[in-house]
Amino acid sequence: MTDIIDIFETGLKEPRWVCLGFFIISLLFPLISIPINTPPTAMTTDYYNVVVSVEAGDVILFDGTQWTLAPGIAEFSRKIPINYWRQKGACVVWILGPTSQGYDLLFVKRMYDIPEDADISKHPDYGKLFVIMPGTWATNPYLLAANFRGAGSYDIFGNSFDDLPGIKDVKNGFDIKVYHGGPLGGPYTTAFTSAQYGTMCIATGDGGALAVQSSFYATGLIKGVLIGLKGASEFNQMLGLTDTPAQKASLTEIAIGAYTILLTLLYNVINFYSMRTRRRFLSVVREIK
Repeated sequence: MTDIIDIFETGLKEPRWVCLGFFIISLLFPLISIPINTPPTAMTTDYYNVVVSVEAGDVILFDGTQWTLAPGIAEFSRKIPINYWRQKGACVVWILGPTSQGYDLLFVKRMYDIPEDADISKHPDYGKLFVIMPGTWATNPYLLAANFRGAGSYDIFGNSFDDLPGIKDVKNGFDIKVYHGGPLGGPYTTAFTSAQYGTMCIATGDGGALAVQSSFYATGLIKGVLIGLKGASEFNQMLGLTDTPAQKASLTEIAIGAYTILLTLLYNVINFYSMRTRRRFLSVVREIK
């Protein structure tokens, strides 16, 4: 007759291989789930149409808040339209976060391939193709839509708007072609995309911020949404950028893969210490027998 203790002891040994199998699968999961060719969604297509409609001399109001949740995704999905607008000769006005200007300035430098120790204001395109506003300038989007100089007439470096050719003629929302949204979100969308001004609004990014943006897209306030790496990949396909990194995975797939890996690791750790505790108990039981 099989000893009841042997049954428990055998059962304790087998989960290690089961856990190892799940761990290997979880490591391969992100690779297995990455789609190679995905047809662009309607939101991405609309985003593309807005981006390519920009012409030389147009002004884009850009949410330049550095994202801490997934900076790699934010940078990848934002750098492509910025480079496109730069080539077209449009001017991007960067709105920095009120409490994150230091991080945001580094973000700007990465977007324009400017060394960290370099002076942004000395860049040859500064004032013509991109301008940076101080964080305090962005506190009232409705005021900015009605009067572009209502919150101040100087950029973050103290230059007068009149000395910055890219924006010297901007008076209000009528002169803003596109608002590119992000964490700043709702107030700018409703302030600049109203029937009064007609500024087109698009958004990129990841996570919870886009839940709000997607609802705005459904109501027509936002003209296009680029969701994470998957959306950036779709945008690449439409621009014909076939040589760019093939980062096809959606945020949901990445999140599931990461969650699976973490959960499996946690289970392995708990199981390991649990087995040690049970082995001590079994050894004590055997000695008693």
